[in-house]
Amino acid sequence: MNQKDKRISIKEMNEELTNPNKKENVIYTYDTDATVRSLTFTSLNDDRQTFYYHNLITHRYLSEEDTLQLTFTSGIFELKGRNLIKLDKLLSKYLVREIFIVEERYIQANGLDDTDIIIISFKEINL
Repeated sequence: MNQKDKRISIKEMNEELTNPNKKENVIYTYDTDATVRSLTFTSLNDDRQTFYYHNLITHRYLSEEDTLQLTFTSGIFELKGRNLIKLDKLLSKYLVREIFIVEERYIQANGLDDTDIIIISFKEINL
């Protein structure tokens, strides 16, 4: 990670991480807005899928289901979790660089509460 990158803890969203070696439950961001950036989704077993923001057509937050739908030129993808409205606002500014997916069984073990952004699934939607 270079000096221009900033990590935002899901727990605190605007504060530095206290443990830089911890990768679970972290959203990595860029310092400033930009027009050409990438967005990577990483699972706990380090499977990664990267998209470019210039291929992001829309993102739609569904409050009743706490679901975020991302429409890229390559397809429609769905994020499920908690408090995804906060993530939606960060995506609007092209600030999110990497998102780690957390398995539901690890939520309590990592000390997450009802105010945290938690992504438990990321999948492509076949229409």
